[in-house]
Amino acid sequence: MTNKQSDLLVRWRDKAKLNKSVYYEAVKTYNCFNSYLSWFSIIIATVAGTGSITGLSNIDGYEWVPEVIILLAALLIATQKFFTFNDKVDSHRSASNGFSNIENKIDIFLVKINQNNGETEKALEGFDRMLIELKETAPVIPQFFWDRQVKRNNKYKKLAVSAGDDKK
Repeated sequence: MTNKQSDLLVRWRDKAKLNKSVYYEAVKTYNCFNSYLSWFSIIIATVAGTGSITGLSNIDGYEWVPEVIILLAALLIATQKFFTFNDKVDSHRSASNGFSNIENKIDIFLVKINQNNGETEKALEGFDRMLIELKETAPVIPQFFWDRQVKRNNKYKKLAVSAGDDKK
């Protein structure tokens, strides 16, 4: 394996690591949004149900309170469904796991370096193909996730965020 090939593999590993961590950050964020909306909807629906049972709507001047609370719960549930946070959590987790898998494969390959250049070329083409395929099928990450990750780790500032954009 040449130094150029080794540098390329290290760069790809770093890109896979960056993508893995950014997608994982997105998973955590979307999971929080999903959980908060779920809990708020449950709490508000419970309050509305309790208010209806206890006769809150029978109190003069407060007849509208249970209906407003139920409407608020319905709006929270609709918001949760509209933004599909649960689906985003699943798709981003899958992408994060895919990039982690590629990172691990490259690490193993670098540890078990084989001096046979024919095998190295084949491995490079395989890693390149895996990175490109995963990047094409992975969901889009909002820019603020990338910016936050780059701020946390200066090493990533020079890395392009798209996988497979540099060839041998």
